[in-house]
Amino acid sequence: NTRRAGSRKGGVVRFLIDTNPPDVERLSKAWPDYVAGQLIVPSRTRRNWGGAFAMDNSAFISFDAERFKRLQERQAANSDRCLFVTCPDVVGNMRRTLELWRHRERFSNGFALCLVLQNGAEDLEIPWHETKAIFIGGVDPWKESAACRDCITTAKMLGLHVHCGRVNQIKRYEYMASLGCDTCDGSSVARFGFRQLYQIAKEHHGREQKALFETHA
Repeated sequence: NTRRAGSRKGGVVRFLIDTNPPDVERLSKAWPDYVAGQLIVPSRTRRNWGGAFAMDNSAFISFDAERFKRLQERQAANSDRCLFVTCPDVVGNMRRTLELWRHRERFSNGFALCLVLQNGAEDLEIPWHETKAIFIGGVDPWKESAACRDCITTAKMLGLHVHCGRVNQIKRYEYMASLGCDTCDGSSVARFGFRQLYQIAKEHHGREQKALFETHA
């Protein structure tokens, strides 16, 4: 359960799933190359599953500073297994997000926060040396733009863990895999009996096997 989410096979990105511990454990056993662990958010009081996990601030929906603080306090004993905790951000606005980043100690509560990249990151100086992980936020279609691609490339060259949010379809999944992202999450992947997760894993695995066969044919 505790295999680090950065250890990927080839072009595979591993999901952090926003769900309860029994489901995370079951999914990580069924699809170990596609499920890294658990994503925990302030709006829910899920128990920690005991393996790799990350915490998101839920700014995409609505940031609540008090709930975010309580979440961090509940997870303090699990900090050694935490991949990243997102610093509060302003969706679609990198300039405002960087302003929040400069005041990140107000939100850290004992955790080293990670920077969320938003639209406009390509035009600003990013403090890469101040974060060990990067969360790809932003609104569509920026996530799949050349500007975002270059940000991901830079982060990987600097040895940072890269996580992409809102990966709900095979097209985006495979695109982020091709760029070397380490982990991802998607709301649709964690709902409806995890059907979307199964579909992405099966489609991608099938294509990987086909490519491998053709390479050695």
